Amino acid sequence: KIIDFKLNETEQAAFSKSAEAVRSMNSVLKTL
Repeated sequence: KIIDFKLNETEQAAFSKSAEAVRSMNSVLKTL
């Protein structure tokens, strides 16, 4: 069963911020 949901702007901002944090963390780890 597929649940369709919409993020409000605050949740959307928090989500993209955490996704961005994960990406930068990954690139930092790759340089080690």
